[in-house]
Order: sequence, then C-alpha cells, then structure tokens
Amino acid sequence: MLERLRLGAQIEVPAGTQGIRRTMSDLSVVSGNEVALIEVESELRLIVMGGPNTIALPEGTARIIAHTHSQGSLRFSAPDIRSWLREAEESDKIRPQQAG
Repeated sequence: MLERLRLGAQIEVPAGTQGIRRTMSDLSVVSGNEVALIEVESELRLIVMGGPNTIALPEGTARIIAHTHSQGSLRFSAPDIRSWLREAEESDKIRPQQAG
C-alpha cells in the first residue's frame, strides 16, 4: 500500500473499515508524508498521500473525512482549521460533521 500511495495511487477504503486511522497514522510516520481519507463525488472513500506538509486533493473530492500530519498526528492543526474555514466560505467541499 505504501509504495502504491507514493506512486500517486488512490486506494479505495470501504466505509466501516476497521483500523483505518491507525493505518493512516502508520503510513504517515513511515513515509514522512501526510495522508488523507476522502470521499469523492461518487461516494467512494479513498486514501491519498501528499507530501510532508500538504495534500493536493484529487478532482471530484466531495469531503475530507480525516487526514494526518507527517508525524502521524490525526489532530487538526491551527493552520488546518484556518484554511478550512476560509475554504468553507467559498466551497461546499468542506462541511462540518453534524453532531447527533
């Protein structure tokens, strides 16, 4: 999986896949790159890999479900939040999850 992602592959991950957050974190730690779990407009969920500080989202990205930082952290950074708030004002690709 790591080599395929490094080569630019987008790997499908069915909804409900167990351990996906741990897998994403491990991929980031080993590669030194950020990893995202996204949903595309066709409702497929995909893992994609970026670089050490960014991920270029593929065309057709409907939402970001989760992403890691290069050291494996799954927490949103302050720059992530600021960027997403700016993007959310201009796009429907970033939507907060509704509680409940």
